Amino acid sequence: MATCVMEGYLRKSHKGQPWSKGNFKRFFRQEGNHVRYFVSETGKCAGGFDMRSLLFVRPSEEKEIKFGADFIFSDGSKMLISFEESPNEAEAWLTVWASTMASGSMLHPSLRSKRKAAYVSALARDFGSQCMYSCSWFQRQRVRLSSERIAPGAPEMVNPTQTLSVELAKSCPKESNLGKGLTDV
Repeated sequence: MATCVMEGYLRKSHKGQPWSKGNFKRFFRQEGNHVRYFVSETGKCAGGFDMRSLLFVRPSEEKEIKFGADFIFSDGSKMLISFEESPNEAEAWLTVWASTMASGSMLHPSLRSKRKAAYVSALARDFGSQCMYSCSWFQRQRVRLSSERIAPGAPEMVNPTQTLSVELAKSCPKESNLGKGLTDV
Protein backbone atom coordinates (compact mmCIF):
# COMPACT_ATOMS: atom_id res chain seq x y z
CA MET A 1 0.00 0.00 0.00
CA ALA A 2 1.38 3.41 -0.94
CA THR A 3 1.91 5.91 1.82
CA CYS A 4 2.86 9.56 1.78
CA VAL A 5 4.49 9.37 5.19
CA MET A 6 8.27 9.48 5.28
CA GLU A 7 10.99 10.25 7.81
CA GLY A 8 14.76 10.25 8.04
CA TYR A 9 17.89 12.38 8.25
CA LEU A 10 18.65 14.89 5.48
CA ARG A 11 20.75 18.05 5.29
CA LYS A 12 19.10 21.40 4.52
CA SER A 13 20.22 24.93 3.83
CA HIS A 14 19.84 27.58 6.50
CA LYS A 15 16.95 29.93 5.66
CA GLY A 16 17.41 29.53 1.90
CA GLN A 17 21.00 30.73 1.92
CA PRO A 18 23.68 29.20 -0.33
CA TRP A 19 24.90 25.82 0.90
CA SER A 20 28.35 27.18 1.73
CA LYS A 21 26.83 29.79 4.08
CA GLY A 22 25.28 27.14 6.31
CA ASN A 23 23.53 23.79 6.24
CA PHE A 24 22.24 21.54 8.97
CA LYS A 25 21.55 17.88 9.51
CA ARG A 26 17.86 17.57 10.42
CA PHE A 27 15.44 14.74 11.04
CA PHE A 28 12.67 15.24 8.46
CA ARG A 29 9.14 13.91 8.88
CA GLN A 30 6.57 14.22 6.11
CA GLU A 31 2.92 13.36 6.70
CA GLY A 32 0.86 14.04 3.61
CA ASN A 33 1.46 17.66 2.63
CA HIS A 34 3.19 18.64 5.89
CA VAL A 35 6.98 18.48 6.16
CA ARG A 36 8.54 19.19 9.53
CA TYR A 37 12.18 18.96 10.49
CA PHE A 38 13.67 18.44 13.92
CA VAL A 39 17.05 19.01 15.55
CA SER A 40 17.12 15.24 16.18
CA GLU A 41 14.75 12.29 15.93
CA THR A 42 13.47 12.95 19.45
CA GLY A 43 14.36 16.66 19.55
CA LYS A 44 12.58 19.94 19.16
CA CYS A 45 10.83 20.88 15.91
CA ALA A 46 13.08 23.34 14.12
CA GLY A 47 10.62 24.28 11.36
CA GLY A 48 8.40 23.06 8.59
CA PHE A 49 6.41 23.84 5.49
CA ASP A 50 3.50 22.63 3.41
CA MET A 51 4.23 20.92 0.08
CA ARG A 52 1.32 22.90 -1.40
CA SER A 53 3.38 26.09 -0.89
CA LEU A 54 6.00 24.82 -3.35
CA LEU A 55 6.15 26.24 -6.83
CA PHE A 56 8.80 23.90 -8.25
CA VAL A 57 11.13 21.03 -7.29
CA ARG A 58 14.34 20.38 -9.23
CA PRO A 59 17.62 18.52 -8.80
CA SER A 60 19.91 20.76 -6.78
CA GLU A 61 21.83 23.34 -8.76
CA GLU A 62 24.28 24.02 -5.89
CA LYS A 63 27.81 22.94 -6.77
CA GLU A 64 28.46 21.76 -3.20
CA ILE A 65 25.47 19.39 -3.23
CA LYS A 66 26.34 16.18 -5.05
CA PHE A 67 22.88 14.62 -4.73
CA GLY A 68 19.92 16.69 -3.62
CA ALA A 69 16.91 18.81 -4.49
CA ASP A 70 16.01 22.49 -4.55
CA PHE A 71 12.55 23.45 -3.29
CA ILE A 72 11.32 26.73 -4.78
CA PHE A 73 8.45 28.20 -2.75
CA SER A 74 5.62 30.36 -4.09
CA ASP A 75 6.92 33.34 -2.07
CA GLY A 76 10.25 33.19 -3.94
CA SER A 77 12.26 31.59 -1.14
CA LYS A 78 14.08 28.30 -1.58
CA MET A 79 15.36 25.41 0.49
CA LEU A 80 18.25 23.22 -0.56
CA ILE A 81 18.14 19.55 0.49
CA SER A 82 20.99 17.04 0.35
CA PHE A 83 20.60 13.25 0.45
CA GLU A 84 24.21 12.70 1.52
CA GLU A 85 23.07 11.77 5.06
CA SER A 86 20.88 8.96 3.74
CA PRO A 87 21.65 8.17 0.07
CA ASN A 88 19.74 4.87 0.20
CA GLU A 89 16.51 6.75 1.00
CA ALA A 90 16.85 9.38 -1.74
CA GLU A 91 14.69 7.52 -4.25
CA ALA A 92 11.87 7.11 -1.71
CA TRP A 93 12.02 10.82 -0.73
CA LEU A 94 11.95 11.91 -4.37
CA THR A 95 9.00 9.61 -5.10
CA VAL A 96 6.97 10.96 -2.17
CA TRP A 97 7.85 14.58 -2.98
CA ALA A 98 7.11 14.20 -6.70
CA SER A 99 3.81 12.48 -5.92
CA THR A 100 2.84 15.16 -3.40
CA MET A 101 3.17 17.99 -5.91
CA ALA A 102 -0.18 19.08 -7.34
CA SER A 103 0.98 18.37 -10.91
CA GLY A 104 3.93 16.99 -12.83
CA SER A 105 4.51 20.41 -14.39
CA MET A 106 5.74 21.59 -10.97
CA LEU A 107 8.65 19.14 -11.26
CA HIS A 108 11.85 19.34 -13.24
CA PRO A 109 11.51 16.98 -16.26
CA SER A 110 14.11 14.62 -14.74
CA LEU A 111 11.87 14.13 -11.67
CA ARG A 112 8.51 13.64 -13.40
CA SER A 113 8.97 9.87 -13.74
CA LYS A 114 9.23 9.65 -9.94
CA ARG A 115 5.57 10.70 -9.60
CA LYS A 116 3.58 7.52 -8.85
CA ALA A 117 -0.18 7.20 -9.33
CA ALA A 118 -0.52 5.00 -6.21
CA TYR A 119 1.02 7.74 -4.04
CA VAL A 120 -1.10 10.45 -5.65
CA SER A 121 -4.23 8.37 -4.89
CA ALA A 122 -3.08 7.62 -1.32
CA LEU A 123 -2.46 11.33 -0.71
CA ALA A 124 -5.93 12.27 -1.96
CA ARG A 125 -7.54 9.48 0.07
CA ASP A 126 -5.61 9.88 3.34
CA PHE A 127 -4.69 13.58 3.35
CA GLY A 128 -7.18 15.26 1.00
CA SER A 129 -8.67 17.37 3.78
CA GLN A 130 -5.39 18.09 5.56
CA CYS A 131 -5.15 21.70 6.69
CA MET A 132 -2.45 23.96 5.34
CA TYR A 133 0.70 24.01 7.50
CA SER A 134 0.85 27.61 8.59
CA CYS A 135 0.90 29.92 11.58
CA SER A 136 -2.62 31.17 11.00
CA TRP A 137 -5.72 29.00 11.35
CA PHE A 138 -7.60 31.26 8.92
CA GLN A 139 -4.80 31.00 6.35
CA ARG A 140 -4.84 27.18 6.63
CA GLN A 141 -8.59 27.18 5.93
CA ARG A 142 -8.34 29.59 2.99
CA VAL A 143 -5.53 27.65 1.31
CA ARG A 144 -7.13 24.31 2.11
CA LEU A 145 -10.32 25.38 0.42
CA SER A 146 -8.52 26.61 -2.68
CA SER A 147 -6.32 23.50 -2.91
CA GLU A 148 -6.74 21.07 -5.80
CA ARG A 149 -6.59 18.27 -3.25
CA ILE A 150 -9.86 18.66 -1.38
CA ALA A 151 -11.48 15.42 -0.34
CA PRO A 152 -14.83 14.69 -1.97
CA GLY A 153 -17.64 16.04 0.18
CA ALA A 154 -15.40 18.48 2.09
CA PRO A 155 -17.28 21.63 3.10
CA GLU A 156 -16.78 24.65 0.88
CA MET A 157 -16.52 28.27 1.90
CA VAL A 158 -18.35 30.64 -0.41
CA ASN A 159 -17.06 33.89 1.09
CA PRO A 160 -13.74 33.76 3.00
CA THR A 161 -14.84 36.67 5.20
CA GLN A 162 -17.88 34.77 6.46
CA THR A 163 -17.68 32.82 9.68
CA LEU A 164 -16.63 29.23 9.07
CA SER A 165 -19.00 26.48 10.03
CA VAL A 166 -18.45 24.58 13.28
CA GLU A 167 -18.04 21.38 11.24
CA LEU A 168 -15.14 22.87 9.27
CA ALA A 169 -13.57 24.33 12.39
CA LYS A 170 -13.58 20.90 14.04
CA SER A 171 -12.06 19.24 10.98
CA CYS A 172 -8.90 21.36 11.17
CA PRO A 173 -8.18 22.42 14.74
CA LYS A 174 -5.23 24.72 15.29
CA GLU A 175 -2.23 22.52 15.95
CA SER A 176 0.07 23.98 18.58
CA ASN A 177 3.19 22.17 17.33
CA LEU A 178 3.05 23.69 13.86
CA GLY A 179 5.60 26.33 13.00
CA LYS A 180 5.14 29.66 11.29
CA GLY A 181 5.40 28.52 7.69
CA LEU A 182 8.99 28.15 6.57
CA THR A 183 10.94 28.64 9.79
CA ASP A 184 14.38 27.61 10.87
CA VAL A 185 16.87 27.59 13.73
